[in-house]
Amino acid sequence: MRWTTRSFHLCVFLLIFEATLVYGAKDKNIPNLDFSGRFNMTLRAQDRFEDVDLDKEAIIQAETDRKNGVKGVVDVRITSETDGLDLRDLFLNYKSDSDYRLTVGQAKKRFGLEWDYNLEDILTLTRTILFRRVSDLNYTGRDTLVAYQSADDKELGLNHNISLHTSEGLNAAFLYRLMHRLDEESFLASYTMVQRERISSGWTPLAGAQSFAYSGIHGHYRLEAELQAGKDQFETKYNQLVGRDRNIYFSGLSAGLRYELTDLKPFIRATIVLHDLGRLNQRATELKLGAKYHFHKRFFIGTEGALRNSRYNNQSRLASDSYLLFTLRYFYG
Repeated sequence: MRWTTRSFHLCVFLLIFEATLVYGAKDKNIPNLDFSGRFNMTLRAQDRFEDVDLDKEAIIQAETDRKNGVKGVVDVRITSETDGLDLRDLFLNYKSDSDYRLTVGQAKKRFGLEWDYNLEDILTLTRTILFRRVSDLNYTGRDTLVAYQSADDKELGLNHNISLHTSEGLNAAFLYRLMHRLDEESFLASYTMVQRERISSGWTPLAGAQSFAYSGIHGHYRLEAELQAGKDQFETKYNQLVGRDRNIYFSGLSAGLRYELTDLKPFIRATIVLHDLGRLNQRATELKLGAKYHFHKRFFIGTEGALRNSRYNNQSRLASDSYLLFTLRYFYG
């Protein structure tokens, strides 16, 4: 029988079910599952309000209850754009008495601060163009992994996370995250990714990306900043195919601030992304403004607007776009 990623996920699911029975049986409660998730409804207008969309999304996560030992996690997503369930996470996690963790299954490539955070925890309502840049190059996403983490993310001091990734055999990646938690609300983090992609013409050249990030509370404000740089393996491969021996690199900087003292939390975030650094063929900027209002510990409403501009080939002519959105989110669990 051919061993596929789907077969692997099926085996992981069966192991999660077994873990549910084993650890639930210890408490004489079968099954013993904890559920959490969110519901999100977003109205988005762009192209001078000529294009208006209403998106609905539900996230459901179930995990087995444990203090130490094995925990199984299943996470699915339902949206108004799809007819069925979208499997996001499906993995087993083992926590030792000394607090290190081992994870195997399908889960996040935790590259970069914005993707390391869940959507409800990011500074703004949506992720920035810097995240979209690394996402387009497959430095983020969800795939099959084996990961080691030295301690919980909330523990003070250094925390190491090492993981190996693949997705249907179409890529292979190594990721190392080093986090230094300064206090309960502040940390520094470094993300190092090395990977290759398999395309129709063969494997892309070895590529990598690096991110340095900071998140912390200062007085009444939460401050975040992230610097990224990396290689565009797809354009580099294209250059090789047409006889041009030239690597393509990108870099980006994003910084933001949010007021934290009251239930109304206004925010601002600015981002710049440079692509093809040798020739500066593309420069994109984005400015986000908005606010979240938490009228209940499980509910918040928010609004966000953005102005974006792109410049190509060092020309003065700019391509620009903007959007405005309103969202309602409910969290449970």
